[in-house]
Amino acid sequence: MGWLARWNFNYLIDKGYNHFIETGTGTGNAVDFACKCGIQRIDSCEQSNELYKTASARFQQQKNFGVLKSEVHLYNCKSTHFLEKFNDYDKAIVFLDAHLTGGADFSIGSFDEAVKHPDSFPLFEELKILLKKDLKDTVIIIDDARMYFDDITTAPRLNPNLRFWDKRQELLHICKEFLNHTTQLVDMDHGYLILLPHPMTYTVSINIQ
Repeated sequence: MGWLARWNFNYLIDKGYNHFIETGTGTGNAVDFACKCGIQRIDSCEQSNELYKTASARFQQQKNFGVLKSEVHLYNCKSTHFLEKFNDYDKAIVFLDAHLTGGADFSIGSFDEAVKHPDSFPLFEELKILLKKDLKDTVIIIDDARMYFDDITTAPRLNPNLRFWDKRQELLHICKEFLNHTTQLVDMDHGYLILLPHPMTYTVSINIQ
């Protein structure tokens, strides 16, 4: 998994990007980071019931203590169902981070079973759904590019069951179908693939912690 909290979103926020959309909430770390950045609206989905409950409790507690300043909406469903039904992508940062079903990447359930599950690794289907949406002002960030690119130098050794290096060209082909976007590979953490709307240029800057 990547570490979104190392990013500096000030450039995007200054351009009016105040909506964060995520697939794969997990325990809510990326949502929490988006809140701390000052992003006004956050929509995130998680298909694991256990992880969804954990994240929901986390942000409900923040709301109860009056420290939650963002409008946070969490959804307990598959990422493909979420993206299919969701239509408000204007000036949004979309973070695609759904991988293993059942929460196996958070040590919930069987890793081996999750790898074989048909709902795992939904990235290609997610992108095909997004192709049908109005994304002219949408930034898309794909996490864990190391799963598709064997030359991410910053990534630690990857489990062979998570290597889809033979699908690299297929992924790049789908990205090229986003005709209003340019594609940028970032060799940082576990690798990121970023789709930027024309004519935006964005050099990823990092929060050093």
